Amino acid sequence: ANEQIHTTYNRCDNCGNREYEYGTDCILREYGFVEQMPQSFYFDEMGFGYRLEKNMRQSGKGKGHGKVFVTEWVYKEPSEDDVAKMKVMLEQIQITKVTRLSKQCNVDDFEWETINNYVRALEDGLKAAVREANDEFDNEIEVIGPEDFHSVEEEEDFDDESENGDEL
Repeated sequence: ANEQIHTTYNRCDNCGNREYEYGTDCILREYGFVEQMPQSFYFDEMGFGYRLEKNMRQSGKGKGHGKVFVTEWVYKEPSEDDVAKMKVMLEQIQITKVTRLSKQCNVDDFEWETINNYVRALEDGLKAAVREANDEFDNEIEVIGPEDFHSVEEEEDFDDESENGDEL
């Protein structure tokens, strides 16, 4: 009684690829709001994504309380090149916050708040992903993806076997 109902737009069992590739940006585009935690971000050009959660301990304030962290990598762990790209994206966001988002322009209050909520979510997510990718906390983060997902290396191995005349 008197509890908030929480449902998911992208983590249901029968949502198809929404489970892996439908992130916080898609929910904003389709439904007009920035989802609460957990959140997901996917980067097609880098071929990976991550899922986030916020540390909200029952005991209240303490080390790590309120900190956003990566719970899962989607498709693969980020490479050093991916981390460098995420750092550039993070820097661009921080510059945009100062140059474009420090003063409200001619946009209604709800839209302005939604823009800033999304930028904050993306910034917090990138910070967490860079921190986790650099193993500051040495956490084991599971890599997830659909069962039929094949990495480029697996496809190359398959092509090599086919060229040698091996049949499946």
